[in-house]
Order: sequence, then C-alpha cells, then structure tokens
Amino acid sequence: MCGFQGAWCESGFDHGFRERWHKSRNVLSHRGPDGTGDLDEGTLLLLFHRLAILDLSDRANQPMRSRDGRLVIAWNGELYNYLELRRDYLDDSFRMAGDTEVALAMLSRFGLTALAMFRGMFAFALWDMRDQVLTLGRDRFGVKPLYWSRRGNSILFASEIKSLLELGVPSTPNLQMIGKYLLSGRTEEGTATFFDGVNRVESGVYLQFRGGSSAPTSTRWYELLRSHESFEGSREEASSELVRVLTESCELHTRSDVGFAVNVSGGVDSSLLLSLSEKFASSGVRMFSVDYPGTRYSERTYVDSLLIDNPSRTVSYSECDQNSMFAMLDDAVWSQDEPFGGIPTLAWYSHFERVRAQGFKVVLDGSGLDDLLAGYLKHVIAAYATSAIRLESGTLSEIADAWGLRLETVSEMYHTFGKEERAIDGTTGVMPELCRIPSISSEHATETHSFLEHLANSFGSSKLYGALRFKDRASMWRGIELRVPFVDHKVAEFCLSLPAEYLVKDGQGKSLLRGAVGNLIPARLAFAAKRSVQSPQREFMTVGPFADALFETLENPSELLSEAIDVPRALNYVASLQHQPPPNSNPLWQWLNLDRWARRFLK
Repeated sequence: MCGFQGAWCESGFDHGFRERWHKSRNVLSHRGPDGTGDLDEGTLLLLFHRLAILDLSDRANQPMRSRDGRLVIAWNGELYNYLELRRDYLDDSFRMAGDTEVALAMLSRFGLTALAMFRGMFAFALWDMRDQVLTLGRDRFGVKPLYWSRRGNSILFASEIKSLLELGVPSTPNLQMIGKYLLSGRTEEGTATFFDGVNRVESGVYLQFRGGSSAPTSTRWYELLRSHESFEGSREEASSELVRVLTESCELHTRSDVGFAVNVSGGVDSSLLLSLSEKFASSGVRMFSVDYPGTRYSERTYVDSLLIDNPSRTVSYSECDQNSMFAMLDDAVWSQDEPFGGIPTLAWYSHFERVRAQGFKVVLDGSGLDDLLAGYLKHVIAAYATSAIRLESGTLSEIADAWGLRLETVSEMYHTFGKEERAIDGTTGVMPELCRIPSISSEHATETHSFLEHLANSFGSSKLYGALRFKDRASMWRGIELRVPFVDHKVAEFCLSLPAEYLVKDGQGKSLLRGAVGNLIPARLAFAAKRSVQSPQREFMTVGPFADALFETLENPSELLSEAIDVPRALNYVASLQHQPPPNSNPLWQWLNLDRWARRFLK
C-alpha cells in the first residue's frame, strides 16, 4: 500500500515545473510514511511513498526496475496470490519476500495479459523505457485509486487528485458531475471527477500513452459478466462452495508481514469476516468498531456479543459524538478530494486514528457481500420486479414485515423499480427540484433486464465505488491499509452465478449465506434482520454544529453553491424543519459538503 505521483513529457520538464514537483513532494506522504523513492529519467518523473506491509526491507522499495532494466513500476496495493504466481511462473532466483517484484516480473514476462492472473487490489504506473510507453492501470473493482490529467505537453498522474492540483492542474469544477451528484447522489461516474480536466482511470481498465498520441488508448481488461456461468448444483452444494470461496479469499487477504485487525459492527458480514480471519491469524484478532454512545445507533450490544462467543477476542471502540465528528470535517474534505457520502465517513477518521495508535497497519473490512448476495431491500424488490422469482399474493406484505416497513412503501418501491433510487428505508436521498444545473443523462447508465444484471450493476455501482474511495482516503490519511476480502473477483463471479431463489427467501436477502455460515457464526447473528440506519446523520444535520454550519452556509453560500442549487428555497426548507429530522438528510449534507469542498479547492 502506498501513494505515488508521476509526470511524463517527451520534451522534458522546464525549471518551473521541476520547482512545482519539488514543492509537491509531501502531498501524499500520509499514504506512505515508511519511506520515499524517486525516479528521474529526464522525460519521466516518479515519486513513491511507501507503507511497508510485505517484505519490510529496503530491497522492496519503489519505484522498482525489472531485471533487464526495460520496465519501471510504481505499484500501489497488494498482489495477494504472489506466492502462487512466483511458484508457478517464475524461477527460484526471485528472492524478495514481497509482491511488487512478482507483479513486475509477471508483466515483464507476459505483458499486460498477466493482469488476468492477478488477484488483488492495485493501481500502477508502468514505464517501458525501450518503447517509450506509459501504462496506467487499476484492479478489477477499483479498490485502489488512480487519476490523470494532461497539462500542456505533459501527462500527470497520481493516487490522489490533490497531487495533480499541486502540479498545476487547474481546480475548475466539473458542473456535469456536480449536477449528477445533486440529482442522483452519485459521487463516482466512469472517468469523470468533480474537477474538469481530471480523469479517473476506471476499474478493470488500463490506459497507454505513446509519443505523439493526442489521447491514450483504453483497454478494458476485466468485465464481471464477460464469462458468466450459472451454478447448476443444489442449494447444499452452493452453500459449501460459498464458504470455500469466502474462506480462500480471506486466507489470501490475511497475508501480511505486519499484524492485522478487523472492522466489526456485529452484523452478519463483519462477524463472518472475523470468524474466517481468525483461522489464519497467528494470535488473537483485534476488533475495532465505531460507536455512537447513548444513541439508538450504537452497535455496541451486537459487537459485545462477539466477545461472548470467544473470550480471547478483544475490541476497541471509537466513540463518536457530534462535536468530535464536526471537528474532522475540514480535514476530511481535504483528504477526500471530492464530495463524499455523508457524516458516517467522518467517523472513519477517528476510527482509523485509534487503529494506528494501537499499532496496526492493516485492517480487514467486510464490504461487498450485500450487493453480491442481495442483502439490501432494493435487491429483494428486484428479484420479483425482474421476474427472477414469481410474485405471489402476500409477497409484498412478507417483505414489509421482514424489513419493518409499511406495505405502501414496499409496494411503491416495487412499482417504481428501475425508475428511481431509494435508500434502504424506502426514502429518497435527493431533492432534484432544488438543483439549478440541467439534468444530464448518465453516460454509464445500464438498463437492467434481469436480476443478475441488477446485482452486477449494483456491485459495480457508484455507491460501492464511492464507499471504497471514502474508506481508502480515511484509512490512508492515518497510514492504514484497508483490505476488502469480499470485493474479490472469485467471490463476485461465484455469487453472481447463483439463482435468485438461493438468495431471496421469506422477504429477506442473503438467504444462502445465512444458512451456510451456521458453523462459523451464531444463529442470532446469521439470521438477524438487516439494520437499516447506522448513523445519527438525520439528527446531526438538524440540531447542533452541523445544522448551524448548514444554516450559515445557506445564508452566505459560495459562488458554486449559488450556481448549483436554489439557495433561497433550500434555506426555506431547512427553516421549515424546525429542528425536526427530515425523512432523508442526504440533501442537507450535499449542500454543506459541496460548499465546504468549493471553498477548499476552487480558486
């Protein structure tokens, strides 16, 4: 895990740019506090900040050259199956104990087709000195970040956008992306970012820049449904295979030369992750959890129950109140580079600070399974709306009972499926009538024809990719590597091979998982209802420092916010709440977040 930045210019760099480069050296130092490496090839500059996780010796420092000297790589992330690749494809002369040497050797031997053999999370820059070709690539699901921009005759690239801005890329807002954010809640959209002229390298894609080319060639090296095969076995066989695939991924994700901890909430996914990771730990696994003490959002009771099951476990809580979270707002806005998903993201900053203070550099997180195994209400609705499972009389009532919702809410979600996005509690998280930026259709919107496509689109959606970005920035702000064992292509491909009736049953999702993990976690956790609201954002946005800041923002908005929303109507709406939480607080957060972002980044 690390951060890197680079620049390529065929004619070389003038004195002014080299001064900018020197001044930008510490912008990404939080991503790699364990060491810094440089490369200056005249026309190519690379700067690498290392967080040492595998092979802690200096010989694993980067940028790293191939043995023949032709290739140079900057590699951010982990290649989890590096031991198997070294055993099967490389000779015994490879002595490093880490993964970067293996990744580079595989790319040197097989070219970019080697990516299909990689199992991991990564973003990389690969420089071919002989052919003068620069390649920028990302892992299948975009767990690790990478951005690029063209500045004059130079190609600039970095793990975070702030590096590009320090290197001279203008901080001009992308109004189309801002409009999509306000109209749909999207924070990630294809190659677009919130900065005009700053591009995201998409997940499962690599770009190649060649001399004299006005634009890079883009190659999609991975598509989730490209080689889809339906699972034909029984439910019992599916359960057994699901546990095997999840266990295998967890084993790979626990490979580390430093200790690891686990994020837990007391839900089925994090409890399963804890149980599986304990199989591969050399000693007891430390648990970390976010807690909102004294509120109905506290999950301490659920997390404490994990201690009953195994007295050797220990847990550390990050207790978050409104004042401490508000104090993190400005740092988070800077850290995230772009608007982000809400107040819960702020809790991760104090959470990862506690993790680092207790000596851990690697944390496992259970994100991903809800979208792969139909864990959300929208997936349950989709199973019937796409006719993957026949809708019987009383089915919608069964779903409403299972989720603790009114039948009218579930019925409306069923009949509007595919037309609008709803939150897990059935509410709508945007107020498009207040947006002043014209509606622009999504370039990457995918029409859903089947339940399989629905799950695949949801897994590869703005929501998951946004969550990965939020946690990457929060964890790396504290020098922590966050690993997501369930965001793995072997796991994803198997889950999406399963028939809908294995996933949805009795009004609930993740049916197969709940039945499969009986030997791994207690039944009270495996069959617990999905908890729909996990943070006090609604309350925070209506009373206290966040609400006060929002009111001040709407009374004295930034130029961008005035251009983006109808500020007088927004102010009237906030006043009409009379300090009572709205059905959905996301629009309030959007206005505050967008204004803070504009004041910090736009010049």
